[in-house]
Amino acid sequence: MFTRGKFNRLTRNEYIPEIIIIISILIIIHVCNTYYEYTGNQYILIDKNDLKEVCQLYPSTLLGGKEEIIMSEHIEWSDNPNVQKGGIYSPNDCKSREDLAIIIPFRNREYHLKLLLKYLHPFLQRQKRSYQIFVVEQIGNITFNKGAIMNVAFQEALKIRSSFGCFIFHDVDLLPENDYNVYECDPKTPRHLSPAVDELRYVLMYNHLVGGVLALNKEQFIKVNGWSNLYWGWG
Repeated sequence: MFTRGKFNRLTRNEYIPEIIIIISILIIIHVCNTYYEYTGNQYILIDKNDLKEVCQLYPSTLLGGKEEIIMSEHIEWSDNPNVQKGGIYSPNDCKSREDLAIIIPFRNREYHLKLLLKYLHPFLQRQKRSYQIFVVEQIGNITFNKGAIMNVAFQEALKIRSSFGCFIFHDVDLLPENDYNVYECDPKTPRHLSPAVDELRYVLMYNHLVGGVLALNKEQFIKVNGWSNLYWGWG
């Protein structure tokens, strides 16, 4: 004769094989509904059920190099109605592939900053990027240390949003011209996003250093220990 407690335990144990089988089937179904897509320069794990929600690498909203950049002598802060407070934007018609933190080191160059933001916001929005722009400024009159303030911005950005997977360090005086130059990170290596500049006739004049606009993911930035704090002054 079984007591009631023993009978209940026996009943539950009898269902264990069935439960294991059901869980295994659910796991198999989930795996079958996902696959790896290699596009651009990164692998994306895509759920087939949400495939339509993933933004295209080259969406139809891109203009190529057709947008005219006007260098006016007088420019005001541009109104970007789609940008949320804090320089935040996410597309509402698809799911962006990654979260970008755009870091702009800044000091006493208000005109350049206004002009950059005027063109950078629409540029990123046409690419269907999910991003937040951080303008990091060194106050005081001591010599400018670009590397140090970019390191600070990296740390502060992660405090605000831990989901940032790509960090783009952007000089304030460089304007992106062609939106087919997709702002994203490569999981294998840092990406130089400004190898062709108009003042240099769109020819890369050096291959042993990098500047202008550089994209690194979180792991790459930590691996190289960020930017050097030893360089002072412009350049």
